[in-house]
Amino acid sequence: MANTLRKSERLDKKKVIEKMFAGGSHSFSIFPLRVVYLQVEELEATASILVSVSKRRFKRAVKRNRVKRQIREAYRVNKHKLLSVLAEKQCRLAIAFI
Repeated sequence: MANTLRKSERLDKKKVIEKMFAGGSHSFSIFPLRVVYLQVEELEATASILVSVSKRRFKRAVKRNRVKRQIREAYRVNKHKLLSVLAEKQCRLAIAFI
């Protein structure tokens, strides 16, 4: 399996994002990250991610972009573990890293 982060693995559907943050989703926190996830059937990929970094915590755009890159890279390298579990359970997830 290739360690790439394709366009289909990025969460960009406004309807799904609104559903995630309106309620009905699950979340947990491991400082400094908060992870919100929702089981969704209308996604192409097994797992689609959204990365958001607070402007309040990181004032400079350069630092915010660096943190986003680091989160995406950590997910990209370790996603095979998550995808194998999701394949066994035959479900699709929308995941937001905040």
